[in-house]
Amino acid sequence: MSQQLSLDFGNPGRLEPGISRTVGVALQVREIKHEGVLVRYQLNRSRRRSIGLSITESGLRITAPHWVGINQIEEVIRKKFPWIQRKIQEVQARHERLLLSDAAWHLGGRIPYLGIPLVLEAATPEMTGITQPVWFEGDPSQPKPGQRLWLTLPPEAQPEQIREMAQVWLQARARQWFDERLKMFAASCGLAPTSWRLSSARGRWGSCNSHGKITLNWKLIHFEPAAIDYVIAHELAHLRELNHSDAFWRVLKGIYPNYLEGHRILKSHTPGELPNI
Repeated sequence: MSQQLSLDFGNPGRLEPGISRTVGVALQVREIKHEGVLVRYQLNRSRRRSIGLSITESGLRITAPHWVGINQIEEVIRKKFPWIQRKIQEVQARHERLLLSDAAWHLGGRIPYLGIPLVLEAATPEMTGITQPVWFEGDPSQPKPGQRLWLTLPPEAQPEQIREMAQVWLQARARQWFDERLKMFAASCGLAPTSWRLSSARGRWGSCNSHGKITLNWKLIHFEPAAIDYVIAHELAHLRELNHSDAFWRVLKGIYPNYLEGHRILKSHTPGELPNI
């Protein structure tokens, strides 16, 4: 299976490797496959004398003279492939951090929940007839982008009030979500903690001690389920191997084979570095 090594360029659609699509007068989107990896790039023709490569939020961009052939351009991509791959991964990690940094505790602001941005809204019981402090307009186990988290607050509510009320809901959801996933993994692998609790630690996502007690940082609820499952499986694996030896990683893989995806999501983040959250 090919790995797409790029960000989208305005959703140009699928292209066969080596086929281009004209986006503007001198701009094309092309794809090639190298070492089993699908590389999508923008090609811009110009009067410059050499081939230039740059990595932006839009992905890989190549600027080349009109007289340089596609074969020459793609040979440069192959030679520079390790650099391209590293830089695109850095941009993607930065992009994920920016999504979190855009979180804002104001009405109309967006807060990530299970990796999905929710819109914060406020309404008084007189306006809606709903008296509970916080309510979600859909199924909280299957959030969709743009769904709203309603807070029983006046329109002039301050950021501190909004943050406090929303975080009470987020922590309640974290407690329920984590408990369900812990029970699911415990049933499948036969490892269960003696107890577990939520944590607000600034330096770690989870922990397990020699007494079999597990803590899970409630801020994990901001991330995709794969990241949450990775931390839960990681701490359950410590019930058998209280270290990070090869044996530990084998236990972790047995509990959660997709653990590398969760690790990828979290590797650029620590709880104390999440801006505004």
